[in-house]
Amino acid sequence: MCRVLYIEDDTEHRLMLSTLLTSHGFTVETAKNGLEGVEKVREWEPDVILLDLLLPLMDGFGVMNTLKEDPTTQNIPIIVISAWPTADNRKRVREAGAQNFMTKPFQAEELVNAIRECLPQSEELPQAEEILEAEELPEAEDLPQAEELPEAEDLPQAKELPEAEELKTG
Repeated sequence: MCRVLYIEDDTEHRLMLSTLLTSHGFTVETAKNGLEGVEKVREWEPDVILLDLLLPLMDGFGVMNTLKEDPTTQNIPIIVISAWPTADNRKRVREAGAQNFMTKPFQAEELVNAIRECLPQSEELPQAEEILEAEELPEAEDLPQAEELPEAEDLPQAKELPEAEELKTG
């Protein structure tokens, strides 16, 4: 299971992204400021870090510099997610060693794909097709055929519904 740490000061963004990534099969932890983020990286050892730039106590650049100077954390991929996509920020993010820079707002699939691109092949999450192939699906001949299915008026819900004329007079 891929472990993602999201360092973001906005509570709603943390909750939204945690929910999104969990629904895509990631294990997610969050930190609300740069210092807490650095501590969680060292304690939890995530596979990928999602990082906002404007953070209290230590900004995103400080977080990247601190992590890149430490041999135990320097190889963890970082994806910066920021609402400030200036040319200077993009340049500084690249120089600090981040793998990707995404601008808020972004598409969910774009983020999921960016995370997958950071993972070594052995840790990559299965694609939807692989999950479907792994599931035991019934063979076509085991499924009920159309002539075996009940007619709509024979279903219990249909019998309980009032006729159209009853609705008009009610």
